[in-house]
Amino acid sequence: MTNIILFGPPGVGKSTIGKLMADKFDFIFFDGDEVMTNDDRVALSSGQWDDGRRQGVLRRIAERFNALNSEGVQNVVTSVALTMSWMRDELVRQISYGAVFVLVRSELSDEKIVELVSTRSKEGHPINVENFRKFTAAFEAPSMKHKVLINPGNGIDNPNLENNVREITEAIGL
Repeated sequence: MTNIILFGPPGVGKSTIGKLMADKFDFIFFDGDEVMTNDDRVALSSGQWDDGRRQGVLRRIAERFNALNSEGVQNVVTSVALTMSWMRDELVRQISYGAVFVLVRSELSDEKIVELVSTRSKEGHPINVENFRKFTAAFEAPSMKHKVLINPGNGIDNPNLENNVREITEAIGL
């Protein structure tokens, strides 16, 4: 079984890459934001996000991985910011079948990422520009073993992105 956790600061394209992996590389994708409750979304958008809420989201992400793996799903990928090292450690402890971490970096300018976050916020995503800046500033460089995937931007149809994803899946041994 291969479980992949796409992580990185907000706005770098983790969800876009997860969707690409589902469309082109035979993965089951779920966005880590899907497990957030309405209360979580309100807390995040109002700046009241705390470690208790983070732990609840991590638990629900692990439960989703574990349920899919128990059903025999071979390749699962999720996207989640995981801004702090303890969050990555906590999530991997809870996933029964283990996971490969892939840090997503973007070639987009900070200005373009802020524009994307603003657009997603208007579409109902729980993060706003103020919290985006806060979470990006708080992002801790990973100390655990991980792969790095560069998102060149310009969306899911970018052939360079598909090539980068292919390289990562080959490096993982898929």
